[in-house]
Amino acid sequence: MTGLDPKAGGPHPGKKSQSLEIERLKKRNRRLEQKLDVAQKLIELAGKAHEILGVALPSFDDDEKR
Repeated sequence: MTGLDPKAGGPHPGKKSQSLEIERLKKRNRRLEQKLDVAQKLIELAGKAHEILGVALPSFDDDEKR
């Protein structure tokens, strides 16, 4: 009965696809972290510009009070 014979060992076919997915997600995470860093720096810059110009920035607390 060949159907009941033990199969040869070896890596599972899904392991490679999992590794590829992990690498894809790591790459995406790095890109998103870079975008977040740029966005945070732009927000900081805008805050400094408003401070220099004497323009008050609306705060998130003001929105919650309404």
